[in-house]
Amino acid sequence: MLIFNKEIDVNEKIFDKMIIRNFYFIRGGVYMLWEEVRKAYPDKWVVFEAIEAHSDSNYRIVDDIAVIDTFDDSMDAFRLHNELHKQKPNRELYFFHTSREDLDILEKKWTGLRKI
Repeated sequence: MLIFNKEIDVNEKIFDKMIIRNFYFIRGGVYMLWEEVRKAYPDKWVVFEAIEAHSDSNYRIVDDIAVIDTFDDSMDAFRLHNELHKQKPNRELYFFHTSREDLDILEKKWTGLRKI
């Protein structure tokens, strides 16, 4: 279950608290780089949100990552990613295996109509 907009006091600041399957992430807190994610979660599938990202030469470059959950099985990561994407389609969510040295996210340009 996904719960948004609960406020907690952390170091004299108010942050939103996002709870996903017993995993706690404090929005506005410390974010990670992909290298740090790889070290913290070796040989895992990681579902994460791109907090800061930009485009360069048809690739999406992720600057800051907020890890949502980790898995041993790719299908579990895929299911959570799809579930979260359905709930919040405007958020930039990804899942990758930490064995990858780089996040090579090729941007696809959509043309035509999409289901709303």
